[in-house]
Amino acid sequence: MLTMTPTRHRLSKITEAADELRISRALVYREIAAGRLKSVKIGGAARITSEELDRYVDALATQAG
Repeated sequence: MLTMTPTRHRLSKITEAADELRISRALVYREIAAGRLKSVKIGGAARITSEELDRYVDALATQAG
């Protein structure tokens, strides 16, 4: 049986990052504002790199012990 995995983009929109992290869009913006999650700007649009999403999840796992 062939299992399809979704393609992960190098840059995610805020809504895509929220979906991947299973949190609200508002919480993503709060984490960015607090400096816990870093975003990059392309034009006026905020994007989050896949590496930053990984780093953020790893940091959460480390905090949880």
